[in-house]
This record gives sequence, C-alpha cells and structure tokens, in this order.
Amino acid sequence: MVLDSLGEGIYGVDRGMRITFANPAAARMAGYGADALLGENAHKRLHHSKPGGGRCLLRESPIFETVEKGVARHSMRDVMWRKDGTSFPVEYSSNPTHDDEGRVSGAVVVFRDATERRRSERLLREREERFRVLFQNASDVILVSDEGQTIRYASPSVERVMGHRPETLVGTSAADHIHPEDEERFRTMEAEVRRKSGASPTMEFRWRHSDGSWHSHEAIGNNLLREPSVRGVVFNLRDVTERKALEDQLTHQAFHDSLTGLPNRNLFMDRVEQALRRSKRRNKAVATLFMDLDNFKVVNDTLGHALGDKLLTGIAERLAGCLRMEDTAARFGGDEFTILLEDISGEEAAVRVAERVEAALAEPFRLGGREVFVTTSIGVSLNIFGTERPEDLLCHADIAVYHAKERGRNRHAVFEPGMNAWAMEQMILGNDLKRALGREEFTLLYQPKILLSTGRIFGVEALLYWNHPERGRLSPGQFIPLAEETGMISEIGRWVLREACRRTRLWKDSLAHPPASVSVNLSVVQLRSKKLVEDVADALAESGLAPDSLSLEITESLLMENVYSAIDTLTELRGLGVGLDMDDFGTGYSSLATLKNLPLDTLKVDKAFVDGLREGGRDTDIVRAVIGLAHTLGMSVTA
Repeated sequence: MVLDSLGEGIYGVDRGMRITFANPAAARMAGYGADALLGENAHKRLHHSKPGGGRCLLRESPIFETVEKGVARHSMRDVMWRKDGTSFPVEYSSNPTHDDEGRVSGAVVVFRDATERRRSERLLREREERFRVLFQNASDVILVSDEGQTIRYASPSVERVMGHRPETLVGTSAADHIHPEDEERFRTMEAEVRRKSGASPTMEFRWRHSDGSWHSHEAIGNNLLREPSVRGVVFNLRDVTERKALEDQLTHQAFHDSLTGLPNRNLFMDRVEQALRRSKRRNKAVATLFMDLDNFKVVNDTLGHALGDKLLTGIAERLAGCLRMEDTAARFGGDEFTILLEDISGEEAAVRVAERVEAALAEPFRLGGREVFVTTSIGVSLNIFGTERPEDLLCHADIAVYHAKERGRNRHAVFEPGMNAWAMEQMILGNDLKRALGREEFTLLYQPKILLSTGRIFGVEALLYWNHPERGRLSPGQFIPLAEETGMISEIGRWVLREACRRTRLWKDSLAHPPASVSVNLSVVQLRSKKLVEDVADALAESGLAPDSLSLEITESLLMENVYSAIDTLTELRGLGVGLDMDDFGTGYSSLATLKNLPLDTLKVDKAFVDGLREGGRDTDIVRAVIGLAHTLGMSVTA
C-alpha cells in the first residue's frame, strides 16, 4: 500500500472522531503498534491540548471543524501526544471525506514531526536576536552609505564612541567627518570599495568626535550595494586611539634607553646609516664619538646603583647641552655613550665637540650630598674613506677609546688606520692571555727591598711576567691592562697571591736569612671585588704563611678613585693581619685628611721623585717631606 511507504503520518477519522485507519508512520510517531489506534478517539489520544498550553475542547479542534463543517485546514501547528505521555510538535492539515451521497463522513489528517524544524527556527531566532543585540551594542561604529555616498544608517554605538547621536549623522557623508589630511586617502578607499564587491583592507583614519577632538579609527568598507536587504556600503569603524598611544609608547621604548631617554643602540645605528647616505649627496663629513666613563663603576659600587643612575641621567643632560639639534647622543648601555655628528667640516669640528664634552663633565655632579667627579675617554672616528658602514664607524671609535685609555684616560683620541693593526694585535694577545694560565706561562720575579741601615734584604716585591711562547717575556704593563679589560685579572691575581705566599713560605723553611715579607700588587679590579679578602685568606691558609709576612700594595691613584669603599676593604684586610702599602705616593693627590684615615703601614715614594734625588733640588725636598709625613703618621717608607 502506498500509504505504508510514506514518511508522513496519515490517519482517518469518522464523524465521531474515531480513528478508522493509520499508516505505520503515524503509529510509530505516536508510539503505538500497527493497529492499536484503530477505533480510538483521535482527539483524546492525539490532540487534546492547545498549542499555547491548556486542554483543548473537542469543538475547538480544527479537525472537528473539518468533520462538522467540511472545512479543510492546512499548515496547522500543534503538539501531538504519544502513548507514553510525552508530546512533540507537529505540522498538519485536515481534509474532509465524503460518502457516496456527498455528505461529510469524516476527515483525513496528514502530519509531520516538526521537532527539527522548530529547533532550527528557534536557533535562527536566537541567532537573529543575538545578532541584533550585538549589532545594537557593538563597540564598533557601523555606518551604511547609499550609492550617493550619503549615510543612511548609523549604529547606536556611534553615540557612545564618538558622542554623536545616530540621527545627526544620517544624511551626511562619511568624508565630512574625516581629518582633512586623511580625506583624500578615505575617498580613494571608498571609491575602491564601490568598484569591487567584498571587504576592503583595513585602513586607519582620524575621525572627528562630537567634542571636536580627532581620534584614530581603523576602518573597513564592505560593498553590499547589491544585497537587497542592505543596498549600501557598510563601514565598520573601531577607535584605536589608546592602542596607537600604547604602540607609540612601545616603539619609543624599543628605540630609547629607559633610564636617560636617549636613543639606544638600534636607533643610533639607524641614524648613522641615514647620515652616511646623506653625506654622499652633500659631500659633508659624518663623525661618531664613543664615550666610556673612566670611573663610573667606582661611583656605582661606592654610592649605590640609585645614585649611579642619577649620575648617568645627569651626564645625558650635559651631553644635550654640548650638541646641535641635528646631532644625536645615545646610550649604549652601562657607562657607554655615543654621539653622532652630521654635516661637519671634518676632524677639527669633531674634536671640538669631544673637548666640549670633556669640559662639561669636568664640573662635579652633586649626588647624595656629595660632589662626585667623573671623567671620560672618548674615541672619535670620521667617514674619511667614504666607504664606511655604520658598524665600521662605531668600531673605529671604539678602538680609539682604547688608545685614549692607554694614554692615561680622561682624554680623546682620533682613529687612524694604523689602529686597526693594534686592535687586531690586542685581540690575538687577549686570546693568548686566556690560555696562558693553563699553560703555566706566568712567572713571578722578586725584587729585593734593602734596609739602608744594614744593607740586608728585609723583603721582596713579587713582579708578574708573562713568558709568551712567541713574543718572549712580557712585562706587566704590556698585558695587565688587557687582563683587566677581559676580566682575566681576577683569576691571574688569585694565582699571584697563592704563588707569592707559597714561594715565601718555602724560603722561610729553607733559607738561613729569608726575606721577612713579600709584597703583592693589587689591581683596580681586585680591590673592587667582594672576594678579595676571601682570596687573601685562602692564599695564606693554603701556603701556611703567617699574615704579617704578606703585604698588599695599592697605588695612590687607585685608592683615591675608590676611597670610600677602599677604606672598608682595607680595614677587613688589616683584620687578617696583612700589611698594607700605598704605592706611587705623590701622584694621586691624596689629601692629608684622607691619608690619616687609611689603615696603611707603608708609603712607597714614586720613582719619579726618587730619580731626582741624584740632582738634589725640589725632588729631594719632596722626598724628605714625604718621609717626615709618613713617620708622623706611624708609617714606614719605601723608595
């Protein structure tokens, strides 16, 4: 039978609403067996509720109306009840049946399960409602303009974002609200959108808000002129003013030093590159100055990092006062600064700037209630060959800095081509230095100290030499500065302490008249090290040498650079029982007030004064005065 194969439910009723037949689909959907519905009242079994809830009376049933009046009903919505008492939504129609005499004899009902359709409709309504709510409350502004570029719709969010009521924008053109400088770009974008279908790339424009201020907005245009429901160009606008400000801030941070506000390495190198390009067109010189503060670490360690930061900020301010508007000062990190000079006549102009910087930094800085003096070594390089890259100029200036430091610091040096060879030699020597300790290439020679009253040796000074496998024996002056620069000096210094103590203890055990003590020179790096006292104590313990058999020599200039923290370190060393000597006295300009507070045992007169003793005169008077001063302070004197 055809009815049996249909997916829709079909059943018939007589005038008493009794079911006369039901196809398998109807029985299955209602939860009954094949013939279980026959003879049952359709209203009671299947249609006894109202679509909106409540019980449906028989006379109110559309099917009853069809049976009673012969009126067909179509596209009816209702619920149908299953045998187990559950219901499900249906859509149905009822048509009257007639007997042989043409009278209404009943009705045929055709229905389908509308569960899925109702669910789809519900989801669609929910989506539409959600879209409506989102559209009405979106943070983005949505404008729709017609073919004549007139705004026909503005979303409610325009009042919250721009301060305009939506109706005040309707009838105007979007271009009327664009910043004059951005208007041409916007019109180009708008014309492009209208030529094509779909969305445009995101662009950024400034839009005027109701208070007259200009805010940055991202804009996307979408051509929906052919969409019947829209028939316009839809503009989606998003206020990105705060994001732009944050991006600008992050960009500034990426290219500027956070402490001083000066350009950093990246920005400086970019400006050097641009300056070199312009230099070729203008036939003007470009110069870079590389600055390395001579005693910043001393200030930082002595006064603390907070005041050290204030010093760096003060230096940045003074640099600004030495430069033209078109020049650039940058901080590379730590205590290193660079300067870019553009459109200068040549070397003399660059040197004049270096001298201005030196003079500006010569004035003391007031930090933490103290006057702090700082000096700098400056390397100068120019694009004299016309083929330099930014990194070449910087490298040449850096090499020149080392030459300035080698000549005594607090000065400037101009790069010369021959310095490259020196830099290469220093690099090779530095690599050799890193391997020298492991290869046992260092040796100590001991210079005797003679007691003039007896002519006998009363002590020795340990002098470090390097037996280089290719260059022969190198004196301390040839490699100690390099060892300090590379950081090797701490390890070498510990070896010197251990070896000097070990050798002196051997002499005491094997010689009839061994030297009473050994003197070891300390470098600036060792004096600054927090491990110095520990290193000295370890060397004494390892060798078994008595503390009073070891003296440590510190140059006067070194002590004066670091006098505040030096006093604490020297006091700790004195607590170990070792002797403390000031080397090269007379060259570091120490005051008597400072000298009397240092826990020293011996003053060592500088060689420059001792050499002059042969000629008499002022050097003799100076040495005599030094001896008297030392004895007054309870110190001995070594010449």
